[in-house]
Amino acid sequence: MRPRELALHARLAARVSAPRLQMAVMVAITALSGFLASVLLAAAGMDSMWLRYPVCVGSPIWCS
Repeated sequence: MRPRELALHARLAARVSAPRLQMAVMVAITALSGFLASVLLAAAGMDSMWLRYPVCVGSPIWCS
């Protein structure tokens, strides 16, 4: 490819990809899954936070 075409593709990729938005969505999904795991475990009767916390931190890993 010519340098002019490469520059055009680079500008198009930067405009379309929106890396900050993608990272914000990934962080929000991760936080939401941890919060949801905490709420569900509390509703299921796991009242001790020292047991619930490691499960909630690991929940995004197990869900993917």
